[in-house]
Amino acid sequence: MTLNELQRWILKHNQEDTWWVAIDGEVQDNVMSLPDIGKIKDQHDKQEVSVLHTSSADEEDAEWIIFEKQAAQKFRVISEKAIASNFKVPASPAKKPEEEQPEEAPEVAAEEPAPEPVAAAAEPAALAATSADTAAMQAQIDALKTELEALKAEMAELRTLAKEPLAEAKAMLDEREQFLEMSESSLFEKAQTQEVMQQELEQMREELETKSDSLDAREKELAEKEKAG
Repeated sequence: MTLNELQRWILKHNQEDTWWVAIDGEVQDNVMSLPDIGKIKDQHDKQEVSVLHTSSADEEDAEWIIFEKQAAQKFRVISEKAIASNFKVPASPAKKPEEEQPEEAPEVAAEEPAPEPVAAAAEPAALAATSADTAAMQAQIDALKTELEALKAEMAELRTLAKEPLAEAKAMLDEREQFLEMSESSLFEKAQTQEVMQQELEQMREELETKSDSLDAREKELAEKEKAG
């Protein structure tokens, strides 16, 4: 099948322009589009280039399609000399003196053969070739439009997929921020509680020191009384 036929196939079946390519039976590593396959065929003109659409790659009985170059349009070139020979303008007969001119002059143009319609035949062929080129260009434009729409759909899908991880990450950050705020509040409360406990312990220490000093003073008094007694 030719490039135009494959383009019409993907448009008819609403498929993407993605093909596996094999050169003399050796499958290439990456999928390609039809314009790239055309360049591959130009580079390997003497070798057989086959294609398989990606939608049929998983089928067991999938058949490879031989990629053929687009046949060149043939135009019939008509020289000016040929046109002039086919469209002869009959020369006007020289006027003779009135006394020598016969009563009814023969019509020279009626005796000449009718010109062959070479140009008329060439015009429909040229129009047909132009129509074929226009159809091929329209098929390529339609294929590009289809590929563009597919790319837009992929971009929209990628944007949607990109938003989901961002939303999840934002939710996780919000949760961590709330946790940190709660932890900070809890630590602040613990610090305040620890400070109060430390003040209470300081007061208790002072009271114990006071009581210890009082006990030491009493012990000294008792010792002195015992010595005096």
